[in-house]
Amino acid sequence: MTNPLKHFNPDVVVIGSGPGGAAAWRLIQHGYKVIILEADPKYVPAEYYRLSYSNWEQPFPKKEGSIAPYEVSGLQNIAKLDNQLRSWNQNKGYLFSKVRRTSIGYHHVRGVGGSSLHFTGEAHRLSYKELEPYYQIAEQLVGVAGPDIDQRSPRSLPYSQPAHTNSYAAQMLAEAAIKPGHHLQANSLAILSKPYDGRPACNYCGG
Repeated sequence: MTNPLKHFNPDVVVIGSGPGGAAAWRLIQHGYKVIILEADPKYVPAEYYRLSYSNWEQPFPKKEGSIAPYEVSGLQNIAKLDNQLRSWNQNKGYLFSKVRRTSIGYHHVRGVGGSSLHFTGEAHRLSYKELEPYYQIAEQLVGVAGPDIDQRSPRSLPYSQPAHTNSYAAQMLAEAAIKPGHHLQANSLAILSKPYDGRPACNYCGG
């Protein structure tokens, strides 16, 4: 079989299809010939993102080569922590019974499309004025949800998605924070809070 890229002479070679994929998209818009080199497996959205299926609660698949090794530094000593401040829930009780806080794992995956294939959804800006227009483009494409007024980073336009409604736990934290005069701001997330660009809104499955 003939390699279709054998005689392709790109202007730019992009390593990795995560944030680099966005750079490639932008360069192509300006007429450059671009090739992306990606070493990791490919994920088919209709096959692996099953939120519209009855078996949507299946965990995200771990393909060979998709999980990179990582280390977690020593976490806080909680041996003397008051039980009222320990993490717990009604079903499992205290989440950490040891003398040190324990890592519950790092949500990530390596694959064609970058680590955003499976991640926590945090979508924060660095406060660089020069980057603001480019953040705006990326957020509009992805569909980032956030507050009407972002007190951390000034914006030229509002988020493309309204902020997610606080969970019950977040509502309790907000109530506790507001009483002494603190302010709680909704987090900015690359998770749809309403249908957008042909994609369904998050169904809060925790996946």
